[in-house]
Amino acid sequence: MTISASRGSSTSTSLRLCSRAPEMTIRSEAGTATDSTQANRCSPGGESGEFVLYVSMRDKMRAQRAVARLAARQHGVVSARQLRELGYSREKVSRSASNGALHRVHRGVYAVGHSAVSRQGICLGAVLACGERALLSHSAAAWLWGLEAKLPRPVEVTAPTPRHARASIRIHSAATLREVDRETVERIPVTAVPRTILDLAGARRAPSPQRLLARAKRLGLLDLVAFDSLLADSSGQRGAHRLRQALADFRDPPRKPGCRGRP
Repeated sequence: MTISASRGSSTSTSLRLCSRAPEMTIRSEAGTATDSTQANRCSPGGESGEFVLYVSMRDKMRAQRAVARLAARQHGVVSARQLRELGYSREKVSRSASNGALHRVHRGVYAVGHSAVSRQGICLGAVLACGERALLSHSAAAWLWGLEAKLPRPVEVTAPTPRHARASIRIHSAATLREVDRETVERIPVTAVPRTILDLAGARRAPSPQRLLARAKRLGLLDLVAFDSLLADSSGQRGAHRLRQALADFRDPPRKPGCRGRP
């Protein structure tokens, strides 16, 4: 657009003022928008409120991912103590159980995301329910080691100190557990093979120690030196005499009647 006017005329001055009017208007609107934004930042429910909500949701997602990773390492189960360590309050655990994010397996133990827990998850859940230093033991340990074909119920756990009875767990206590009696199989704390067979040698309705020793040998799990060490430290313990006799027969099987040895 071209307008002719004398350099000194009032029209020129008027046109110059009018031509700057849109720029002035834009600047005024930009300033108003900035002021409005600053007001929103300071007002309740503005950007400050949105930022707090964002941080809260971010922390929630981080905690949920941490729980999911832990459950993936633990056959789908976690303990209430572990949840607290990851930032879950009692109220949050309760809400998660109500909305189906957590499913109670034992008191203080939950399956994450679904209730279809594997046999390994059932075993680890029982161990977690019995507290620190607890071990899968007896017939359940025999199943985990492959010495038995079926996982019996209730699952048996040994703890270093007495624990309250649980409906779905048979709890034993043993203050004499040595560090060499502790093993981990499939990320589940469990009694070592010698200790497992000793425990079953003193239990009712359990496979014979001879049968368990033979099975352990087939699986490459038989360490006679470890058995001797265990029995040396287990004098007077239930099952020790029976296991000692089974080991003697295993080392030197009795001859059948009518059979002669080498001349």
